[in-house]
Amino acid sequence: MKHQPEPSSGSHFLFAIKNDLQIELRTALWGFRASAIGHVQCPTLIRGFDEAFGDHSRPALGGIQLLARELGMSGGRRITIACLGCGFVTADEISIVAMLSAAQRGDVDLCDAHLTWLMCGKWQGTARSAAFSIASVFRTTGLNIVKPDVELVAGAPAKSFTSYHEIGHA
Repeated sequence: MKHQPEPSSGSHFLFAIKNDLQIELRTALWGFRASAIGHVQCPTLIRGFDEAFGDHSRPALGGIQLLARELGMSGGRRITIACLGCGFVTADEISIVAMLSAAQRGDVDLCDAHLTWLMCGKWQGTARSAAFSIASVFRTTGLNIVKPDVELVAGAPAKSFTSYHEIGHA
């Protein structure tokens, strides 16, 4: 995993979320970002998952941690994520949510298409299992994962913010 205070290119754009994300999806995104940068034991993160998912908090956070680890360690490229607490999302984060939405609907082809892009064609078995596990936890708690309605922040590449993160070894 790599933390870069100033990206060298303007190719990483952030997107504004136009509609309000459900608390559980915001928590899942928070969990993914925290997992990606190694903050998996953060007491605030664990407490937030307990509040959002109740009895299902451990499977939810475990699945998200596994997905972050697989994308970061087994994928063939770096995944760009916004900072913890950032109100914006990256294209990669949108794809992750769309992948989870497809997994929840049982659309294996669409889930695999997002995984192929996110993993850069590398083996996807564990990441796919994590995606379907996360989707199952959401389904069990009665929540539908829906890709957020977003718009490109006008002319604002990620480098206009103080930092962003990339996970992966590529």
